[in-house]
Amino acid sequence: MPVALSLGAFWYYQEWADARNKARAANTGPYPEYAPVRRAFYADLLAGRIDEAYASTTADFKTRISRERLAELARKYAAYVNRPERDRGASGAGSSGGMYDFLSEYEYAEVARGQIVQVGLTIRRDRDSIFRRSPPPVKVDDFDVTGRGAPGDPWPGFGQPAGPGR
Repeated sequence: MPVALSLGAFWYYQEWADARNKARAANTGPYPEYAPVRRAFYADLLAGRIDEAYASTTADFKTRISRERLAELARKYAAYVNRPERDRGASGAGSSGGMYDFLSEYEYAEVARGQIVQVGLTIRRDRDSIFRRSPPPVKVDDFDVTGRGAPGDPWPGFGQPAGPGR
């Protein structure tokens, strides 16, 4: 009996690991699994569908961020996206990821003179379990909208002496 259980456990683990390896191999290119999750999450936020957006988050996200906090972040995100003169001022974006494991993106823009708003999003697989044969679904794991002051010009203006903090 112990030998049969050991062989069964070994076979099950091989199948479990093979399913994850196939998912990693299929997720080549610019994160094909993550794009639909990102689009749906942002669309839900902009449309005011907070419950749907909250449902598309990981279990870890739900322990850190309440539905009410997500609603507040959604309002900030909508104000960021729908701001007047969107194409003016400093802006940028970046991303990093582990192909299969996660994708972390951010974008920022100057929304008013001296004020920058940054939007960050991390997408990853939900918690995994040895008892689940297929890999867990990809969900939003972190979302934040933060404001900060724009950095000052490090160089003094023409004809002005260098001062503190420049």
